[in-house]
Amino acid sequence: MYDLCIIGFGVSGISCAKHALEKKLNFIVLEQQSELGGCWVSKAFSWTKLQTHKKYYKFPDLDIESKGEYPNKTELINYFDTYVKKHNLLEHVRFNSKVKIINKTKYSWNIKFILNNETLEMNSRYIAVCSGLFTEPYIPKIEPLKYFTGLTYHSSDLIKKNMDKLKDKTILIIGNGASCSDLINGLIDETKHITVLYRTPKWYVRRYVFGISISFVICNLVLKISKMIPDSFFIWLFSFVLSFYFKNYIENPKEKVKYNNLVADDNFIDYFNKGRFTMIQGEIKLIDKKLICLKKKDNSSIINNYDAIVFATGYKQEIKFLGLKTISKNYNYIINPYIEDCGFIGLNPSYNWPQVSYYQSEWFINYIKQKIKLPEKKEMIEWIKLKDLEQKSNNLDYFDLTYDSISYIKKLKIL
Repeated sequence: MYDLCIIGFGVSGISCAKHALEKKLNFIVLEQQSELGGCWVSKAFSWTKLQTHKKYYKFPDLDIESKGEYPNKTELINYFDTYVKKHNLLEHVRFNSKVKIINKTKYSWNIKFILNNETLEMNSRYIAVCSGLFTEPYIPKIEPLKYFTGLTYHSSDLIKKNMDKLKDKTILIIGNGASCSDLINGLIDETKHITVLYRTPKWYVRRYVFGISISFVICNLVLKISKMIPDSFFIWLFSFVLSFYFKNYIENPKEKVKYNNLVADDNFIDYFNKGRFTMIQGEIKLIDKKLICLKKKDNSSIINNYDAIVFATGYKQEIKFLGLKTISKNYNYIINPYIEDCGFIGLNPSYNWPQVSYYQSEWFINYIKQKIKLPEKKEMIEWIKLKDLEQKSNNLDYFDLTYDSISYIKKLKIL
């Protein structure tokens, strides 16, 4: 029996394995893909770049080597590989191992997983869920879609495939987040025209202002002030900055920045300003073969022929092997009071995600080694309730650390 089973070998699993090895735990990592890297392997295009500066997206004990300040997919996977080899973690990893179900017994977790089409099982005293915030591709139910006779993809379908089938085609992208901006960058020179259909506006920024990275404004003080100022003032101020400095004339959200409404892209704004693609806020009303009627926000309609629909609608947030339909609300963002001997690592989006995962992992391993004592179950539940109220008052999802990641890391270090 193992002391710890780590599920997933992306940023969070790597962090957890590093600390487990340091503390001399008998542990194993189960990774469903054939290589390390997590979402950077399965959900990022070859041209995808970091949206945050590399100094924030690194493990504390190793800098990222890259040509620019915002590394691309290949550079990041090479970085993760270097880190894993530096700490001799690979011998503890079983790749191509998809966890199907885990069950709690009296003294341990029983883990069933599939390897080479064979169902295997093992037992572990503790488990660390490092499988990521974004799991299965999400495609919304659109009733008229059954009448569409063109090509249909989710953005994830195009990650490891070439896009020749979309060449010289008219494309409808549904969704306007980071996956959409990545698709625009990959398709803009290959297609006839692209229309982006969306429901809610996003904040679009460039990575640089006058040649200087926008990351220079990120610090705990700025984040705290941004969180505290009234929504109306924040929206006015940020909208002014975007239009004046970024020449961004795309409609802005009516809410503050949070993890799922901010997109950093060097080309998106310019492509839009030059009319190289169209953005429509609305929904699909009717479909007749390849003819699609879009109902706009003002209730007017526009009809066009589209050769393909690509869903850039993101991913579900569920953990199937634990039977969780949504991400659980955890004490200290790590421990679910109702699930014993289990830690959730890296499920908190922020611009410095690897650092959050690193210190969450360190905290959890120290808990396993009995260097940290958990509060009573009742106290943990009360902590969660108060944190939930605080997040809701700021219009944030429970697990969103957009404004609090620096202060959160500081607390993890001293606990």
